[in-house]
Amino acid sequence: MKSSLFIIEHFLCCFDLETGGFVLGWLSLVMNILSVITLFLGLILTGIVECRDVIEFLNEHGNNEITLENCGVFKIVTFFVLIISILFMIGFIAIDVLLIRGTQKRDHILIRPSFIVVAVFGIFIVISNLLTFSISGVLTAVIYGIIYWYIFACLYSLYVKFQNEKQGTAQYMHP
Repeated sequence: MKSSLFIIEHFLCCFDLETGGFVLGWLSLVMNILSVITLFLGLILTGIVECRDVIEFLNEHGNNEITLENCGVFKIVTFFVLIISILFMIGFIAIDVLLIRGTQKRDHILIRPSFIVVAVFGIFIVISNLLTFSISGVLTAVIYGIIYWYIFACLYSLYVKFQNEKQGTAQYMHP
């Protein structure tokens, strides 16, 4: 059995990788559905809240840059950011469903989008925290780096396991 930096045999040291696939898929699905609901509520509030209330709230919290003249632009930008965020979350929900279905069907192809997204966002979060050039940013980057590496390793290991099953090899091997 070959070992690799990204191949693990158990989820959280004692559970099957399949259990890890289900846990990660369902947790992510629930979080992304809650995110869509929250963003949708924000979208509704963006349309309901008057500019006077927005300016008053921001002034109370130290932001004096928004005035009555540019509040409309602020609300439009916020509206589009929320729409784009909702679309991203819907995409993540689809990827979560693929992970759950891929784990059920033992289909490595359905799992691939999940570990690709985890890798891309893990790298993005680590780099963005490192670019704060602060001790807390570096510590956050290290913590998130470890968490994202582990999630990636679980999903990649599950992918390799199902791929090897499909090809008829029973061992974990780096493809």
